[in-house]
Amino acid sequence: MARRDGAAPAVSLSRRLRRSVAAKAAAPHEELLTYWLHRELARTQPARSLDRIHASDVTNQREQWCPKRHALLQLTGKRALPERMSTADDVVFSQGNGLATLMVNAMARAGMAWGDWVCTACGRVETFAKRPKHCNCAAVRHSFRYQEVRVVSQESGISSGLDLLIEMPGSTKLWVVEIKTYAKEKFKKLHAPLAEHSERTKLYLRGVEESNHPQADMIRTDEAIIIYISKGGWGMKDTRPREWGLADLWSPFKEFRVSRDDEAIQEYVDAATPLWHWQSGRAGLPSGVCPNSLCRRAKGCEVFDACFGGDYPAGSHRKDPA
Repeated sequence: MARRDGAAPAVSLSRRLRRSVAAKAAAPHEELLTYWLHRELARTQPARSLDRIHASDVTNQREQWCPKRHALLQLTGKRALPERMSTADDVVFSQGNGLATLMVNAMARAGMAWGDWVCTACGRVETFAKRPKHCNCAAVRHSFRYQEVRVVSQESGISSGLDLLIEMPGSTKLWVVEIKTYAKEKFKKLHAPLAEHSERTKLYLRGVEESNHPQADMIRTDEAIIIYISKGGWGMKDTRPREWGLADLWSPFKEFRVSRDDEAIQEYVDAATPLWHWQSGRAGLPSGVCPNSLCRRAKGCEVFDACFGGDYPAGSHRKDPA
């Protein structure tokens, strides 16, 4: 049927779909949704920025952090190896991020959550505040995305992203809250925070005090909260909500208080400080962590040649690439 404007009739959606399918015969696995999900979710992503000394890197329990590697990557301009993200990794991280967002939004509705808030319409950031209700931009409806407050220790250079700041009743200062998600199979047996999480949170408390953040004095630095959220399932039976006048009999949360302990995290401060001093021109290159050039880690390092080639010895002040 011809169109009134004289143009050729549009090809119907169903005809275009049939032509697209006929153009290429599908392999058996291409007819499975699972294949396409694995293909799209599994990927490599660039390594984290070297602009910061991340607290999570310094406290990594799986591989000792190397300050010389960090320095040489910056100095030589070499790129850190990309990180491989499997499909399972992506799903797990997405679950964790989703649960953390759920908690932040719940605390924002309660009027207790503090942080930086980004207007999703114009990108304007309301810093160190409770979630705004309005933005001055022209958008008809306003919504805000939470952005964690970041502090940098002026003693060690360690950068800490604070998951959440909470205004607790009865407290004159904001609480640092570290949000963690945990496998439902292990949740019931969790009786204390994991060592890596506890040490990192202690590092955050020290980092707040040593930072030059303009609102640092509004945050308490003697104690923090680590809260675990069960990934899947009901969590575990908990009679306390009923005692509080609420309806729930199960809870997916486990809450722990962590006291500041500078001595317990001094090794991480000692590891990061030489890099911080080198970056600010107060000291030479920091030392590495490999015992020699023959160890497995050294052989796989991106800056192996620079580290063991003699051009960049520890303590040197060289600032130009070889």
